Amino acid sequence: MLEGFVPFPPEFQAKYREKGYWRDKSLRDEFAEVFRKYVDKVAIIDGDRQLTYGELDAVSTNLALNLLDLGLRPLDRVVPQLSNTL
Repeated sequence: MLEGFVPFPPEFQAKYREKGYWRDKSLRDEFAEVFRKYVDKVAIIDGDRQLTYGELDAVSTNLALNLLDLGLRPLDRVVPQLSNTL
């Protein structure tokens, strides 16, 4: 585990899995499922600009690859500061 990480109590974990809130999938896998399912549907609208889920997948993958190029590795922590526009 990551230093400073405090896990949910076991009873909450069991309850969330039972209700289907947690599916023991990574965040990336959850997003990948949505990207595949809705590839041509609009994911983001900003004024007159739009991104489909497929385009959002490409943009987020490109961002991840750039972070790797900068030397970040899995489990490294980052604090993103982004604008609220496309």
